[in-house]
Amino acid sequence: MFRGGHMKVLIGAPVRTSERIFAHYLAALKPLHADTFFFLHDSPALADQLLPGGYEHVTSVEAHEPHKWTPQLLTEVALMKNRLLEKAMQDGYDYFFLVDSDTVVHPHTLERLLSREKEIIAEVLWTKWREDGPEMPNAWMANFYEFGDVSPNKFRSPGVYEVGMVGGCNLIHRSVMKAGVNYNPIYNLSYTAWEDRAFCVRAAVHGFKIYLDTTLPATHLYRHQDVESFERDI
Repeated sequence: MFRGGHMKVLIGAPVRTSERIFAHYLAALKPLHADTFFFLHDSPALADQLLPGGYEHVTSVEAHEPHKWTPQLLTEVALMKNRLLEKAMQDGYDYFFLVDSDTVVHPHTLERLLSREKEIIAEVLWTKWREDGPEMPNAWMANFYEFGDVSPNKFRSPGVYEVGMVGGCNLIHRSVMKAGVNYNPIYNLSYTAWEDRAFCVRAAVHGFKIYLDTTLPATHLYRHQDVESFERDI
């Protein structure tokens, strides 16, 4: 399924972020040498950083505050992600690489993930969801954000791990898209209003395993201080 010839990859995401963060995001994607397409979600100013034809504008029906997710906004994000999967399928891509627009990847991330030969695999990134809380990974074992007997710090060790859910930096093989796995909410699982959960539940039901690579951690520019720290280090 995975071997033989060059793999055609589309990178994309719904985008709502600052011009400053988006510039770092695009600079990190450039060395990956893959096609890109973005939905600019109430973010018309970001078009200045993109080539014509590489994006589409989407206008929300309600105001959007940073990190504040209403049911309407989650629905809009799910629809945009589904359209990206459809575009990848229709345009003949072997993989879709979903990279959230506040995530900065290592220049060898795509190469490394492709080499793992998995249908669904994410690269680890760490986030303090609360300013006074610990850093937590973008992968977990079950339900909304449960780890069971697994310590999140396990993912500090380089390797590839089978997990239950991932989000934020996911490489998805065409076979997953072809099976109909998508981001639509599942009506009898309330936490699947969060679209990444819906995607992972569907993937599991279709028999796909989900993996996390931890060898080239991405950087999540989640807060202003994350941006400041990142810029000091480059």
